[in-house]
Amino acid sequence: MGSSRLGRRAPHLGLALLCLSGMVGCASAPAAVREAKDLRITCWDFRTHSRLVLVNQSNPANAGLYSQPRDNADTKIAPDELLLDLVDFAAQHGFFERAEALAEPDELTRSTARCMIAISADGQHYACILSPGLGQEDREAVEDFTAIQMELLATYNRVPQLQYIGSSAEGGDYFEKERERLRRENLDRARKGGDP
Repeated sequence: MGSSRLGRRAPHLGLALLCLSGMVGCASAPAAVREAKDLRITCWDFRTHSRLVLVNQSNPANAGLYSQPRDNADTKIAPDELLLDLVDFAAQHGFFERAEALAEPDELTRSTARCMIAISADGQHYACILSPGLGQEDREAVEDFTAIQMELLATYNRVPQLQYIGSSAEGGDYFEKERERLRRENLDRARKGGDP
């Protein structure tokens, strides 16, 4: 999956969670996802311009992730079993029934999506997008998306990491400043009548 430009917006979609008709009826993750050598699960929150990424531990390409200086600490290496449990959880909540196959999530560049979850397996991308108004069109889809998002966040928080943040000599202050910046942005957005 290519790098994300978090300042860009995803396209406005009538049914925000995209449906791919060829995948309807899929109650579990496709075999290609469960057997992938390169597995990545990403959640973009377009309102806060934040991203969380989990990648599989068995992929040799991820071996040096923590030893290289990085500009952020949004990517964590997770045990394969943990990622597969998350994929199964997503499948049980209709992710692959509603997912759209994308060339790259970076192609989503316009309008008002609130959040996107993408599962990438050996270069094949599946994504579900949450947009305003979906609750009136498909409440169950919103509930499923939220359940998947919460499970992803809980899994992400359970995975430890030791990353070297190369662009900052501030150490722990870097994270406090980022948290404060996001808090201020949310307050500003709420004052202007937007979603917090």
